[in-house]
Amino acid sequence: MRLDNKNIHDACSLVEEDDLEAATKFGMDMLAFVKKKKYLSLAANQVGYNKQVVVAVDDDGHDVYFNPEIKPIEITDGLIAIAPNSSVFPAVIPSFPKKKVLIEIYDKIEVDVFSVANDDRITFKAEGDLAKVWQITCAILGGIDMDSIVPCDYLTINKKEKKKPNAKCAGCGKKNKKCKCPPPEPEYEYGDDWTSNQKVDHTGFSLGLHQL
Repeated sequence: MRLDNKNIHDACSLVEEDDLEAATKFGMDMLAFVKKKKYLSLAANQVGYNKQVVVAVDDDGHDVYFNPEIKPIEITDGLIAIAPNSSVFPAVIPSFPKKKVLIEIYDKIEVDVFSVANDDRITFKAEGDLAKVWQITCAILGGIDMDSIVPCDYLTINKKEKKKPNAKCAGCGKKNKKCKCPPPEPEYEYGDDWTSNQKVDHTGFSLGLHQL
């Protein structure tokens, strides 16, 4: 088994009853691969299989799961329900070396998923790193949008260009050494179009690189 991006941009289909035997066998191969590579988790379309199969961590280690469903948990303040808090998270996954994938992450989630070990669907709540692992893995299952893949230094400020003293300013037409125009605002390599209305978590997260 190896990483294979041929299906990573496409949404995975559900594991149906007729798929259980093949999906279970493939999931066990994924589990061995995850343990060998010491990944946190793995989605089936990261290794070329277009079904909703994941290997992810839980309280007892890694396990194989099918057809995960995630919903954010509302926060209540007395009788008032507060909308779930989310942020855009720059995840690092082995499928895209030297890149980050921008994924919306909620603080607290509820996971409903079929557990191969339990031979039944289970439901549990997650927050912190565990919630990030499940949300990133499920986002991969849904297909990675090309626009969400950015360089690791996507928030790096562009270096200022040195002005030549005798060159003319584009703004006032005077030579730069006599120009009194204010310096331009620094620009980010990836503009503010997606950050302007989103809270961004800049800490990053190495999914599939190191265990918790």
